[in-house]
Order: sequence, then C-alpha cells, then structure tokens
Amino acid sequence: MKNSILNFSFMVMGRARRLWVLAFLLALAGTARGQAEWLPNTPSDAYFCVSHPAPGIVYMAGYQSIYKSYDDGDSWETVFTFDSIFPSRFYGMWFWDEQTGYATGAHNPNNMCGGDLSFLPWLYKTQDGGMSWQCLDTSHSFFNVQFLSQDTLFALEQTEHALYKSVDGGHTWDCVLSGPNLIDYSVVSSQIVYAMHFGGHTLSSPRVYKSHDGGENWDMIFAPTKDKGPMTLGLIFFQEEGKGSLSGHQMIFTDDDFGTYEVVGTGFSSDYPTMDGNFQGACLKSGYMVLTSLNSSSPSLFGDSKMYMSRDFGRNQKTVSVVNPPAEPFWFRNISDVAGCEADSTFFVTTDAFNYDTFVFRLRAADIPNVGMQDRPELSFSVSPNPVSEQFMVSCEVPFSRIEVYDIQGRIVHVQDAEEQKEAVLNADKWGKGLYFIKAYTDKGVVSTKIVKL
Repeated sequence: MKNSILNFSFMVMGRARRLWVLAFLLALAGTARGQAEWLPNTPSDAYFCVSHPAPGIVYMAGYQSIYKSYDDGDSWETVFTFDSIFPSRFYGMWFWDEQTGYATGAHNPNNMCGGDLSFLPWLYKTQDGGMSWQCLDTSHSFFNVQFLSQDTLFALEQTEHALYKSVDGGHTWDCVLSGPNLIDYSVVSSQIVYAMHFGGHTLSSPRVYKSHDGGENWDMIFAPTKDKGPMTLGLIFFQEEGKGSLSGHQMIFTDDDFGTYEVVGTGFSSDYPTMDGNFQGACLKSGYMVLTSLNSSSPSLFGDSKMYMSRDFGRNQKTVSVVNPPAEPFWFRNISDVAGCEADSTFFVTTDAFNYDTFVFRLRAADIPNVGMQDRPELSFSVSPNPVSEQFMVSCEVPFSRIEVYDIQGRIVHVQDAEEQKEAVLNADKWGKGLYFIKAYTDKGVVSTKIVKL
C-alpha cells in the first residue's frame, strides 16, 4: 500500500513548497482519455489527506473536522471535530480497516495552514473509526505510514530522515535505516522492503536499498550516475519483489531490481531536471498507478499539471481528465494524498489551498477501459547463443540505435551505437563470467533481455 504525503516532507527538507499539483483539465467530449469525477457534496473545508480502507468507506481530514463516507464519497458525516481541547490538525491519515487508523498531526495548526511545517508532528491512533484519538508518540516526526498488519507498520521520520518500524501498533519504534536524505520507501511483504535516498543537483546521488528480512539488514541495489539513470528522484513504488519504479524528473521502470531499467516518461514538462521532478505524486494499488506531473514551465505561480493512470508502472499511460468540474475558476495544487483501499481500484484525490476550500475527486479505474498494458505491444528482443562464451547476436523486430550492456552490479560494460539496424554482433570474450543485462534503444521504447557469460 502506498499512502504518501511527500509534499509535506519536501517542504520540511527546504525544497519548493506546494509542488503537489493536480491537472486543471476540463472534460473533453469524444476523447479517449480517462475521467475523474468531482464530488461536489463534500463539506466545506480545507482537506489535507484522505484514506480509503475498505470498499465504500472513505475518511478525510480537514482543518475543521474528520469526515467519513459510507457510500464511496457520495455523502459525508462528521466523526470528529478539532477544538481547543484537541488543538492538533492531521496532515496524514492511514486506516488499516474501518476501525483502526493512524494519523500524524501538527501541534501548531496555525503554522500548518500558513504552510510552515517547522513543528514536530505527533502520532495518533484511533480504534473506533475516528471518533476518538490517542496520542502515541511525541518524540518523533513521523509521516508516510505503511502497514504489514494492524500492529506492524513502518513510518518515515522527517527530521532524522530515517525509517522506523513498530510491531506493537505504534506504541514503540525502532530505527531500521537512517539517512542522509532518506525520502521514500515501499513495503512489498513482511520480508521485502525498499527504501531510497533522495538525490539532486545540490545533494548526493540517489541510492536505492533493499531489505530481505523486514528491515533488519539492507543492501544497496541501485546508484544512478550522470551516465546511468536519473539523478533527481523522489518516489519509489514496488508491487512485487524486483518489479517497481522510481520517479522524479523522470520515471524509470525495472522488473529485475535495476539490473536493467527503462525510462518510461519525463513528466508534463522536461525543462526542470534539477527540481524534485515533473512527476510529483503517485499511488499504486490493485495493479493500477495514478501519477501527477508538474509543468514547470507554466507562467502561473503554482504551475500547471496533469494526471495519468497506468497498469504497467508508467510504461503506458492514459491522461485523466475531470468531468463536471467546479464552475468557478481555480488552480489545483498540493495533492495531499492519493491513498486507497487495496480491495478495489477506486482512488480519491484531494487538492489543498491551505486557506481556501479544497476539492475532492473520485477516480474509478474500472471506468477507464484499456488503460496501460494493452496500449503498446511488447517488442521482440533476443540474443543468440545464450549462454555465450565469445560472440553473440542481438536481434530486435524494430530498428535500434544503441546497445548497452550492464553487469549484475549495474555497471556499464559495453556501449555500441547502431545505424537504425535490427541486428548487431557483440563480443563478450573479455567479460567476466556471470549474468549480464542488455538494453536496446528503439523509437518505440527501450527493450531489454539477459545473457549468461560462460
């Protein structure tokens, strides 16, 4: 489950505020685009986060209250109201089921609405569907909670840039991975966990780590360089072991733990590679991914943006437009959460305006036919012989312009330019024994395969 509020973590880390944006897209009749539906019956409030723990059940946290829907967002009721006795406001909220949930809250809500997140947020828990909340922790600055069970969960600590784990329902926490600049993580199973250190033009190169034992031990599995991989990253998603994506100013996909990878997009705009990226927000569940992309070249103060949906980690995407948008003009900005219930493929997306009312949208993946996967057939790409001792042939059904070969550590061992040809001969006699990954660049995308050197 991916329940990310990285917009707030990015603010705390001193980067540009309010980058989290959605597409301001009107409904376009007769197009092949998908559609998200504006929900006009939501309470008038400034929403910071949404959680969708069970089919039909949706929670939202606003500046005034916490709201709950029993009918997939068609109607709402207030279940908790913030007041002088409970002065916190929740900017992150994650429910395991209809009754049990966690939230991180600002003890100084006035600073929160002004966009100043220099406070230390506290961790809260409810076991009665949001009607009452117990403060569990005041010593850490937690955000981005992900579950393994009702009592076993992970959370990022934003002041330490560290990953913590609790096995007793959030009452006690152990640090399992520290910074610098730890920015995101992805829990696949009780044993497989991925984490990523942010990289950028003013920081160190990004690093991706993997744990095979639930966070006890970690191995670095990917380290992009200027010649290999995007240098600015902010989000990591893995649906299963080995298969996932990274996104930032570019988005890359891998199905072998970055032994090979494919650049699948550069976002709405590609002229801002030194920022946290054009891909700003994402959620992955039920085989579907929702992405948002910043247009950094927009003359507007808050930019412009688009929203996409994919079933194959961004390799094929459909643009998502908005049906029945609010009549008054407004700018989307600050996606507070695109979290959701793993039991279905319905997504709820909110927009933040801090001191203004915000809007809520519902996106049902089932209403968007042929999204991803079927949009582009896989290209045939092969090597022969395999295994190989000396020379071998690479063949592709479409012409390619470049061949790259990587070893098991992700290091480039061979680069060969081509003149838009479908076949090429490579010499492997000087390579060491082992597994290698071969990638070919075509005008229809990047294809890859594996070869064993004897």
